[in-house]
Amino acid sequence: LSREIEIKSEQLSAALANMSQGLCMYDKDQRLILCNRRYLEILEVSPDMAPPGARIGDLLRFSLDRRNPTGKSVTEIFSEFHSQRRGGESFRSQLRRDDKIYNVCHSVMAGGYWVATFEDVTVQVEAQEALRRGEERLRLVHEATGLADFESGADGLSTCSDRFFEQLGLPVGDNTISPADWVELVHPDDRNVLEGAILEALAQRRDWFSSEFRIKRADTGEMRWISCRTMMQRDEEGNLTRTIGAHLDITEHKRAEEALRESEERFRLAAEAAGLGVWDFDAALNRRLWSDRLREILGISPDVAPNIGPVLDCVHPADRSKFVGQVDAFLALQRPGSFQTALRIHRADTGAAEWDMVNGW
Repeated sequence: LSREIEIKSEQLSAALANMSQGLCMYDKDQRLILCNRRYLEILEVSPDMAPPGARIGDLLRFSLDRRNPTGKSVTEIFSEFHSQRRGGESFRSQLRRDDKIYNVCHSVMAGGYWVATFEDVTVQVEAQEALRRGEERLRLVHEATGLADFESGADGLSTCSDRFFEQLGLPVGDNTISPADWVELVHPDDRNVLEGAILEALAQRRDWFSSEFRIKRADTGEMRWISCRTMMQRDEEGNLTRTIGAHLDITEHKRAEEALRESEERFRLAAEAAGLGVWDFDAALNRRLWSDRLREILGISPDVAPNIGPVLDCVHPADRSKFVGQVDAFLALQRPGSFQTALRIHRADTGAAEWDMVNGW
């Protein structure tokens, strides 16, 4: 029998020594009954400091004297422990030492005995914290940009963010929408545009597509412009398994574009009515546009590209350097302004000489 007990003791010691968790057991008087090597490593206590019968307070005091990231005293720690202990037979706490985080599971047994295990959860906690930070950054990006994200499975059913449903004028809840219900919200005239972008991406086996289209809000019926960009994931056989994308409401941008087009059209009509030739230069895009009337005034044919060269060729040599200097000085201001000058020109087609007034702004 004694040999059998000895074998069981050896087996228990081997099991305790090979545990990745720290383990300890104390009696009702808070004296150590047993512990494993991992427990002592976590507390940074040497084996000779933790013989059977050692008081937990002495071990904690020695451990905290060496390293105490909580700043709490042994008395405060015991007070919290007993407060939680009275709440039930088992409870959990967390221990931090330097860059390590341990989950501690406490179990109170009959007769006042107490067992605790210490598990290193640093990697899991840091991963959860990184995930939380990533989700917070994504939330801030969504708030800053107005992006509304969604994700769809192979069946096409989409799970969407709250902002996505708010864009559509749908009540926020489970935030799922079927392909059929989604298409119903797309403007009838734009459904072919969206479908065409999807089919083209699938046919070319691209992993993304983008499109701009109008939707009709479900709650108010208001028309809104949406810019959509979607990534597509496939399995090893090339079958579509998942799509992830984001929508951006570009209604105000579209309205600004339309207002600009209307303004340019009004200016064009007014210029034509007044017999003015118009040269539009976009410095940011390095793009020049000439009106038909300008070509008519200078005698430049429609096939000539709108560049500075053909215009300067029409300017009288005696006025050319003055004109170039005025334009360069005006552009160097890099702020709103205007200039006016009178020039002699020779028509490109007939060579006829005439005086022209140039206004720039």
